[in-house]
Amino acid sequence: SSQKQKAKKMEIIGWSIIRTVLFLPISWAFFASAEFRGPEVNLPTQNEFDEALERAKKGDSEGQAIVSRFYLQGFQTPQDAQAGFEWAKKSAEQGNSRGEMLLGQCYENGFGTAKNEQEAAKWYTKAPDNENYEAKGYLGLLFLRGGGVPKDAEKGFQLVLAAAEKGSSAAQYNVGAC
Repeated sequence: SSQKQKAKKMEIIGWSIIRTVLFLPISWAFFASAEFRGPEVNLPTQNEFDEALERAKKGDSEGQAIVSRFYLQGFQTPQDAQAGFEWAKKSAEQGNSRGEMLLGQCYENGFGTAKNEQEAAKWYTKAPDNENYEAKGYLGLLFLRGGGVPKDAEKGFQLVLAAAEKGSSAAQYNVGAC
């Protein structure tokens, strides 16, 4: 029936997105490498880290989210998943959408904490309510593979597509990979 064909097509699209996401971190590592960057790419500076850390220590949720990303990615500080998780949690608990998304990523991937896709889905769900559409795309990927939420290829694809339409470059990449 046409309903079964549509479901099969959505499943194929879902697996294409999942396959892309599995290889995306490798691509990011390459693009962040000195061999690729060249002098024209502006990575965060030590001064930006120091300023964000000062704000974070004073309780500023955006500063906490920025520091989390610095620690998770190892920019201007040694990579430290535990510290990245802790700063993301502080930020997210204040309702910062970037912090909520980062905390979701920590739980989804086991960065600085035990892997817990249900907890990841919880934080990815909160972030779009606070205008973070990138998190909506990540939530869509969880629905596509049934990670921490019931598997629903159509809902997952619609979430990824909605995030792409709102400007999430990661979601645009995933939709384009289909």
